[in-house]
Amino acid sequence: MEHLYFAYGSNLRASQMQRLCPGHDFVAAARLDNHRLAFTLPDTEWRGGVADVLVSAGDTVWGALYRLRETDLPPLDAYEGYDPAGPEEANEYVRRFVTVSIGGEPREAQAWCYFVRAPQGHVAPSEQYRAALVEGAAERGLPQDYIKTMQQAFEG
Repeated sequence: MEHLYFAYGSNLRASQMQRLCPGHDFVAAARLDNHRLAFTLPDTEWRGGVADVLVSAGDTVWGALYRLRETDLPPLDAYEGYDPAGPEEANEYVRRFVTVSIGGEPREAQAWCYFVRAPQGHVAPSEQYRAALVEGAAERGLPQDYIKTMQQAFEG
């Protein structure tokens, strides 16, 4: 069985997705409307806040749409701190379906997306994390004006 997955954070990077989900395919740049990029969860690996998407009328989050194999989900869930069989309060992120628009086209798709379970307000991301997101956004061909907006979001 295959799944679609919408990534908006460090999983934009090809190298990270290859490590986590070697069976994945990049489909296209995609956008999640009526949400905004935020940094609401402290992370020790990245030494600062990591990405989240929050409902925000009129805003848009761009990301990468991937096709995953069934075997890709467990390592991706583990990386995101999500255990679908465990108690919800033990998860850092929750995974749920969203509707994304594919590229600049009117085509839509249902895709898995991770949301921070308990956002902690703005948590400043590290320079290393910022660079990873900008690198991934450029690799996946996200719009230049969105990449600039993404860079500004790091300033809080």
